[in-house]
Amino acid sequence: MKLTETETVKTTPEYGKIKWLIGIQNVVNIIALTLLTVAVLLIPVVIISFIHSCFMEHTYEVAQGYVEELHLDEESNSKFPIISYQVDGETYKYQSKLGVDTMQPGDKAEVLYKADNPNEATIRQQITLVYELIANVIGCCAGVALILFFMSAIFAAIVATVSEEAKEVKTVNI
Repeated sequence: MKLTETETVKTTPEYGKIKWLIGIQNVVNIIALTLLTVAVLLIPVVIISFIHSCFMEHTYEVAQGYVEELHLDEESNSKFPIISYQVDGETYKYQSKLGVDTMQPGDKAEVLYKADNPNEATIRQQITLVYELIANVIGCCAGVALILFFMSAIFAAIVATVSEEAKEVKTVNI
């Protein structure tokens, strides 16, 4: 006559699924941390650019100029405006170092120039453009990083759920 015994057996976790989910979670965390690091490292650049633009706004003189022509750089396929402006009756020209598509010949542009050297100039709109662009990059990096951290938390919850389900205790009759 056979006796029936009852034995408790733990099921083996589905390690393939768990390892895969943990791998995805790790990749998401690395990308999020990288984006957050980029955002944090760019903050001083924005601050320095902002301070520099404020300094220029307060120490440079302003002249009304106009876009004389657009210089096409064939290598980068960018258009660089050449601005003509007058200081004390003398005409000066400044070629922008930033390629822009928004300016056309004949457009007005405010030029900031050094009073003791009117050849040293920049376009007023482009001063703020640099730090605004970097600030937007910081915002995007930080926003995407937060979304990825949220996704990572979801992956952690899924891993915990799958692990708990895989560890359920089953009773088997032998």
